[in-house]
Amino acid sequence: MRTHQSIMAAALAITLGVWTSPAWGSEPDAKLAKDEARVDAAAATPVGAQQVAADLARDLNKDCKCTAFSAASITAQHSQTGLGWGELLVADRLAIAVSKKTGMPLAAAEAQVISQRQQGLGWGQIAKADGVKIHGVVKDVDKASKEFAKAVEKDQKALARAQDRIEDQQEKAAGNAAKAVDKSEDQAERAADKAAKGADKAAEKSADKGEGGGGKGGSGKSK
Repeated sequence: MRTHQSIMAAALAITLGVWTSPAWGSEPDAKLAKDEARVDAAAATPVGAQQVAADLARDLNKDCKCTAFSAASITAQHSQTGLGWGELLVADRLAIAVSKKTGMPLAAAEAQVISQRQQGLGWGQIAKADGVKIHGVVKDVDKASKEFAKAVEKDQKALARAQDRIEDQQEKAAGNAAKAVDKSEDQAERAADKAAKGADKAAEKSADKGEGGGGKGGSGKSK
């Protein structure tokens, strides 16, 4: 009896338009939110900030099998729409799906999806409204976000190693320069000491000669 009542209630909810299938509910949006956060975190790094627009454009062109996206166009979207980098990845992926499904020009599909997002709709709601399946988009975005984050992490490590090498070289060069200065100062000091000793020796010899000459002259006078 309860099962029959549940079925009738569900049927009534669908008829009245208030039923929301779990496929279009919060689960896809929660997964996409994690992917968005992953992209945004990677894009917030020095390396990621330089690569994010070009990487997203490359991924999206691969998905649409076109050349509609570029680093410049993605950067313009980011600044003009107020969407985060992760949101743009989802929005453009959805727009590509809408364009493929309906034949709508890609630019029009992008404008439609972004407008829906700016109005506060969730990704699942947008996908449902535009007649596309969200789960394929979720899978693709998850893969793309992980690849981007992994590439940024790899490049960051490479950059850190290069910086370490440069710092080591600079430190070594500074050490060699300091040693060269110390060596030069030591040589100058030794040269000065040698010159001083030579001068002292010369002065002593001169003094000895003077004293010797004075003695001979004195004995000649006494004779």
